[in-house]
Amino acid sequence: MNEPGIRKEHHDFEKYNRIIQYKNIDIAILQILQKKTGVFLDHFQVFDSEIKENFKRNANKIRDYLEGKKSNEPDSIVLTTGLYNMNVNIDWNELYDKFIILYNMEVNSDVQSKIQLKNNNKIKN
Repeated sequence: MNEPGIRKEHHDFEKYNRIIQYKNIDIAILQILQKKTGVFLDHFQVFDSEIKENFKRNANKIRDYLEGKKSNEPDSIVLTTGLYNMNVNIDWNELYDKFIILYNMEVNSDVQSKIQLKNNNKIKN
């Protein structure tokens, strides 16, 4: 944790870290890829290709991580912490489902395009 004055002994340390793990994927990855209003700002557009390439490069690792999380924590839970007065619903199954939609759009569509291009080249030859 990188919060000033907060140590592992703090009573909200574990809950805070669980919230940050969840929200990092939800906001910093999924909502940025979706260009969600209020999260993806206009001046982020210059990084769009880098964002997508970074996602594609790490998508399988993220998928594996989410599969582990939803397996280990199958039930949703609301975590509340006094740090920043956070009250967050953690639902790894829902987050995984959102991820898979973007995964299929960004990663699998790329694979399908490459297969189709390869097949088209075979037909031409």
